[in-house]
Amino acid sequence: MAILAIAATTIVCYAALSPILRGFTKRDRANSVPRVGIGTVEQIVPPHIEENARPIGAQVWIRVDGRLAPAEAVFGSAQLHVGGPAQVTFRVGHSGRIYVDRVEPVPAQVQGLPRN
Repeated sequence: MAILAIAATTIVCYAALSPILRGFTKRDRANSVPRVGIGTVEQIVPPHIEENARPIGAQVWIRVDGRLAPAEAVFGSAQLHVGGPAQVTFRVGHSGRIYVDRVEPVPAQVQGLPRN
């Protein structure tokens, strides 16, 4: 019985706090200017299909300015390699948190640029 009470309390707390936390993230990210730079690929989860036949795109974690962040959109995941460079479009929130909007392989003309 205690386990059910704890589970119910957890679900209610999550339901109540989730919109509040999303609001903080939205405000932190608001009015931040998109930047383009070079980051390092830390982890790649290749695209796959869930059991219910729903396709899931590639998921990539990037290190930008010394901080690790997940990418919202991934393009050209087959050309990305763990430990290798990637071109990233990112934002720095008011709190200093990094939000990676897009990640893709580094174009040939910018291969020599320094990494963020």
